[in-house]
Amino acid sequence: MRSAFFLLFILLSLIVAVILSIICNASSSTVSHALFDGTHSTAPTQPAYAQEERSVTKQRQVLWVEIKDFISSATSEHIASAVSRASGNSAEEFSAIILALDTPGGSLDSTLDIIASIQESEVPVIGYVYPQGRSAWSAGTIILIATDYAAMAPVTTIGSAQPVRGG
Repeated sequence: MRSAFFLLFILLSLIVAVILSIICNASSSTVSHALFDGTHSTAPTQPAYAQEERSVTKQRQVLWVEIKDFISSATSEHIASAVSRASGNSAEEFSAIILALDTPGGSLDSTLDIIASIQESEVPVIGYVYPQGRSAWSAGTIILIATDYAAMAPVTTIGSAQPVRGG
């Protein structure tokens, strides 16, 4: 059983590495973290495998956006802002957006707003259930399905997705 989880972990890691390598298409890249409090940080990353030398004048980046806890209107505004930033409305050039999902779900209206933002994105959006052992339930599952690429860290779960009307 452990070997099956280990093989699944290796497979998912390779898939994420290949997707990011294809999207970044540069000899090095930077992951920019858009934190929910409005601050940003960048961390240099190395390519997943050796690439041919290319004359690239601009450094490509991947925007990392965390979706934690309950999905609300503030979450949808945060995602819309990140999509706007990555879609060329800033001085930075992004190759993709990674939505790191760790949520029990939330508002259906906010979920639909997030899906609309994902569909309007000019760069690929990668849904990633992260960190290991966490989950993207309900609205998180619906958001994951709406992304261009979906990936999950080992021992993560998705599911139990249905609209719930508040009263």
